[in-house]
Amino acid sequence: LRELVHKLAGRSAQMGMTGISAKLSNIERQLVAGHKVSDLSSEVTRVTKKVGEIIIQIRLTTMEQLN
Repeated sequence: LRELVHKLAGRSAQMGMTGISAKLSNIERQLVAGHKVSDLSSEVTRVTKKVGEIIIQIRLTTMEQLN
């Protein structure tokens, strides 16, 4: 999970989504520090929801540009 969070944090930073990237980096630091995934589940859920919303927005924007 840590590796996945790490990669997603890096990719989101590359796309300019610094807020999401910072939240993911924070989750990664907590995992490295030994926090249980179950203790981080609410934060992971919030960030996952936000990433999903961003993906939807990107798709909508892309579709608008294609029309």
